[in-house]
Order: sequence, then structure tokens, then C-alpha cells
Amino acid sequence: MAHRITLIITKESINTAIDIPHFYENNYLVIPTDDDGWEAQMIEDICKTENSFDEIFNVFFKEFYKEDIGNGNFEDICNELTTFENLYILEIIEKLKISDFIIIHYSEVGFDIYQNYIGFKNKEYIGYSKFCTKFCETRLTTENYWRFESCRKRYSENLNK
Repeated sequence: MAHRITLIITKESINTAIDIPHFYENNYLVIPTDDDGWEAQMIEDICKTENSFDEIFNVFFKEFYKEDIGNGNFEDICNELTTFENLYILEIIEKLKISDFIIIHYSEVGFDIYQNYIGFKNKEYIGYSKFCTKFCETRLTTENYWRFESCRKRYSENLNK
């Protein structure tokens, strides 16, 4: 079974809705998402030219929805009812109003490993070296989080206890 997970990690006290799978580890809130890596990669690529979360958010959605914007369908999409599982990483962060966070994507397929590390402080991208220091402080390991489905199941089981 392949190891593929994207996590949003923060130390902020967030009122997290019960329908959002989440865990606390080493006093950090860990929110697993169902990203196969393309979102994290796109965010990391945008961070090469933009530092502000708001700008990164705008560039991400303009790029992702450029056809719908061009066709005038974007307002219809914005008014659609969404559930947590339909949200993109940046939308989750925006809805929870998180300012200081780390996004980690880790994929292990066969012998290939893909990793993305993206850190923000006060909604500003902090760069790779500062991120590494910040991530080391969490003492978290992706080995505890394999796939979104297994995280969601573990979260649901914990709710029922």
C-alpha cells in the first residue's frame, strides 16, 4: 500500500468543526487532507514568486479556475455548497483562519519519494530553511499518517469512544 498524505499542521488554538478529521500530537493540531500532491506542488511553485498567503490563494484559484473565470461560471462555483472533503488545502486554511502553519505532502510509491514542505508565519511564506527548523520543533512524523482514508477512519473511531 502506497504512503500518500498531505497534512496541515499548526500550534494555533483553532475551533475545528467535528466533520473535519483532525488530531492533536505534541500540542500541534494535525489536519490530514486528500491531496495527491498536485495541490501542494502548485502551492510550493507559487511560493517561488509570492510570499503573502492572500496572493498565493488568489493565484492558485485564478490558475485553477481560469477556464471558468473566462466563461463567466466562476460565481456559480463560488456559491456551490461544499463539504470538507471538497475543499482545497488553501480553502481549509482560510476557513479555519490559520496564520501560522505548515503544509507537508509526503508520497512514497514503490522506490520513489516525493515531498513538499511549505511553512507560513503570520500568513507569510517563511522559506525552506526556516520551515525545516519549524517542522523539527513539531517532533511529528508522517509515519503516523499514511493516507487520508485511514486518518478519517481513525478519527471517526476516536469520536465514537
